[in-house]
Amino acid sequence: MTHREDHLNFVVSNFSSLEEQLRLCMEYVPYIEQNKSVVSPKFIPILIDACSLIDSAFRYQVSNKGHQNLKTFASEHEAYLHLANATTILLVSPIQLLRPFREWQDAVPAWWHAYNQVKHDRVGNYAAATYTHIVTAMAGLHQVLARSRIFHSDLLKAGWFNEHDAEGLMDLLAAREACCGPPELPVESRLFVSAVRSDFVQWGMSPPGIEVWNFTERVKNFIFEDESVQTVVPE
Repeated sequence: MTHREDHLNFVVSNFSSLEEQLRLCMEYVPYIEQNKSVVSPKFIPILIDACSLIDSAFRYQVSNKGHQNLKTFASEHEAYLHLANATTILLVSPIQLLRPFREWQDAVPAWWHAYNQVKHDRVGNYAAATYTHIVTAMAGLHQVLARSRIFHSDLLKAGWFNEHDAEGLMDLLAAREACCGPPELPVESRLFVSAVRSDFVQWGMSPPGIEVWNFTERVKNFIFEDESVQTVVPE
């Protein structure tokens, strides 16, 4: 494994570790509306580590290694990652649809502001690490990994793509070889589902509709059995 590959694998492995910590939290405190403002000492390291990994992943993909912040990252990365229009499915009941970078070109997202607060003063700003902020930060990290092609090899190894979607995986590999845009594929970890590009959620519907891409059966079952979203079958 080269030094570069080791760095990329480190980020993906760290995400999986943080996701497991979050999953254990969810066993005791369900992620439902009345709990979203809950704070806990266990949330703080998840928030700090998730946002730190986002920062590192962004920095890794730019030539300018000088002073950077979320505003400069937005100006450099939005044009090809299209994070402002990205939605992540959180696989809980009811399903949660998360858009962590929705307005990041205009203002610092609340979850990133919370990260900065806690990073500089964990004791004084303890209450900033809410359940909502850590979940949204994890969704943001998941989107960055899913939409950054440098991570796709490690996501394949980690089993985040549907192994039964042979055509989609072949298209992904072909796109990498040809250095062209990747296909529209879902990226699935234990709790989160994001898209490599485009978006599978139709926000113009009420309730929102999820277009059924080539998800695994596990994710399809979550979507089909959840009454808080509509199922949209592509033509």
